[in-house]
Amino acid sequence: MNEGMYKSTTGMLHQATRLDMIAENLANSSVPGYKRTVSAARPFIGAFQDALRDKPEDGVRLATTAVDFTMGAFRHTERALDFAVEGKSFFVVLQNGQELYTRNGAFTVDPDGNLITQNGLAVKGDIRIPPDTNMADITVGEDGTLYSGKTVLGKLELASFEDPQELLRAGPSLFIAPSGVSPDPMAQGDRVQNRVLEGSNTCIFTEMTEMITCMRNFEACQKMTSIQDTTEGAFISKLMQ
Repeated sequence: MNEGMYKSTTGMLHQATRLDMIAENLANSSVPGYKRTVSAARPFIGAFQDALRDKPEDGVRLATTAVDFTMGAFRHTERALDFAVEGKSFFVVLQNGQELYTRNGAFTVDPDGNLITQNGLAVKGDIRIPPDTNMADITVGEDGTLYSGKTVLGKLELASFEDPQELLRAGPSLFIAPSGVSPDPMAQGDRVQNRVLEGSNTCIFTEMTEMITCMRNFEACQKMTSIQDTTEGAFISKLMQ
């Protein structure tokens, strides 16, 4: 097997994977609560052991990915049913009876007065907003209790996870807990606010810089492949003379 050709080809595949990840981050940069996908660094000991083995078939290892769960910037919307969590907890929503978790608190009300997401998913919590409710009177307590003036409308259900990296992405701002992973209650010290939304934690300038770097690396690998192909072709031609 041509080791150089193999490594340059897997290098192109690696950069193509990174470009897909960056494109997804950019496409969702305006989605409230979106958490960017990042390349997870390999532990030093693993890279060192690979270097010692120096196996040609290893090629360039495709980077694993992880979700960056750092909080995005908060922006005031003055909309009563926009919510944000200061901390690491998630809003709980329901899709066909299954719990999903989100940091996107842009909610609305269905014809029956139930709180739902912009995509029509039910927001978990025993909440009903009567049709004659004055939205200007709606406030939320730090624990997620919803009020209209002094009247309690219900309480948003929130969940937290010891290791959010165990969650699986189920949509741009939705996550699902795999089998064996159970949510904890709202994390201590977290607090809910309304008339506020958490923005995406994607930085467009960082992603664009990463994209340029990926494209240059891809072109470099492509040139290496072309050079090796030309060199091998010339060598074979000489052998045939």
